Amino acid sequence: CGPCKAEFPELVASAKSKGADLVTVAFDDKADAKRASEFLGQKGQTTFAFINRQGTDFDPGYIKWLEPGQNGDVAIPRTYVFSRSGKLVKTLVGGQSAAAFAAAIDAAQKAK
Repeated sequence: CGPCKAEFPELVASAKSKGADLVTVAFDDKADAKRASEFLGQKGQTTFAFINRQGTDFDPGYIKWLEPGQNGDVAIPRTYVFSRSGKLVKTLVGGQSAAAFAAAIDAAQKAK
């Protein structure tokens, strides 16, 4: 999506500057999976990049697992920031700035 593409350079730069691993999950349908893969490749994000190449329907249960209070309508982009122990520390919804990404990563690095 446009907002995802717009914030992506800030996300990549923030993760690199903070020494954080970046995992991308694309919720595209089969028709858009190739474009998503090409975009990530152009941006150098090929490690930890998960793309819906089979074109299966998005399972809203995935979001409910991350955000139990979520009722199904999910705005994107969504950025989930985890601590090293796997605890969800921050959920960022919508386009974000480098400062917002950096602050979320800092919080995750301080969390247990």
